[in-house]
Order: sequence, then structure tokens, then C-alpha cells
Amino acid sequence: MHLSEALLREGVHAEARDFLAGYDPWKAEDEGWIGDDVIRELGERRLTGLFVGEEYGGAGLGYLEYVLVVTELSKVDPSVGISIAAHNSLGTNHIYKFGSPEQRERWVKPLASGQKIAAWALTEPGSGSDLASLRTKAVQDGDHYVVNGQKTWTTMAQHADWGFFLVRTDSDAKQQEGISFLLAPMDLPGIT
Repeated sequence: MHLSEALLREGVHAEARDFLAGYDPWKAEDEGWIGDDVIRELGERRLTGLFVGEEYGGAGLGYLEYVLVVTELSKVDPSVGISIAAHNSLGTNHIYKFGSPEQRERWVKPLASGQKIAAWALTEPGSGSDLASLRTKAVQDGDHYVVNGQKTWTTMAQHADWGFFLVRTDSDAKQQEGISFLLAPMDLPGIT
């Protein structure tokens, strides 16, 4: 989809302004979340799948359009803008870009539509966002992994359905080698 910059800016800003007219960002900030209903509504408008192709329920936009959408949403409410940015960039886009067709069908479609919300878990106590210092370990046990470690500042974790976890799968590897990206339901035992 190729839209002119002006038309995209104007349309997204007007839609965000109208949609969020009755929304109270200060109340949401006090409660610590913008509200699942807001994310789901933005999903119906295909803003939770900005990069995702139309065959998987997304808007099929490029990076320029993505920046414009996030900017215009943020002008109306920065918490909504950053939440949409995190869901698209840190959650949905990784599996859309690198996942198999089967994984895209299973995971990307619900994320692109806003039916499911994604969390991003990289930051750890003592390592911040330094990927090379990652300590959370995942050991394969049959057809699943056992994960041990701690994450902090997990973006969108409070209401996410699925978490994208960066974990060390090869403790002998140096730096960023041996790090994997695991997707897990946030209601698994042990995730708090």
C-alpha cells in the first residue's frame, strides 16, 4: 500500500483524534496501561499489523508509513503511539519477518488483527538491554524448552497474551551467538 505522506498523516491523525476523543490517558497512566480495548480497536483499523502483508491481516505498509503512523498516534496520545510501536516492531514484526508460513499463520494473524497482544522480554537485572550479557537460559527438553532467568521492563507484559523472550541456548557461545528468540504464552506456569 503506497499512500502519500500528507494523506497518511492527515488520515491517521484525524482518526486517532476522533477515536481517542473520550479516552482519558491520565487515568490510563495511573492504572499503568492504555487498555486492551484500545489495542483491539486499533487492531480492527489494522494498526497492530502495520508491516504485515494483507494475506496475514495486516496493513502491508513500509517503514516510512510506520513512522508516520506512530508519530501521528503519539501526537494524540504518546502512550498509544509507543504501545503500537512496541507491538509492531518488538513483537509482531520479528515472527512475520523470520517465521515460517505456518508460524505466520498461527501467530502473526492474531497479532496483526489486535486479537492478541505481544510482550517483548530482553532486559534483565544487571544487564539492561545489553544482549551480549544475557543470562536467561533455555535448555531443550524433548519438544519444548525449560527456561530459567529473570526479565525486567518487559514491554507490554501486563496484558500480553504472548511473550517474545530472548534467551541463551548455547552457554559456550560468545557474545550474541547462541541467543535464541522464543515465543511463549504469558500464562505458562512460572511466568510472573
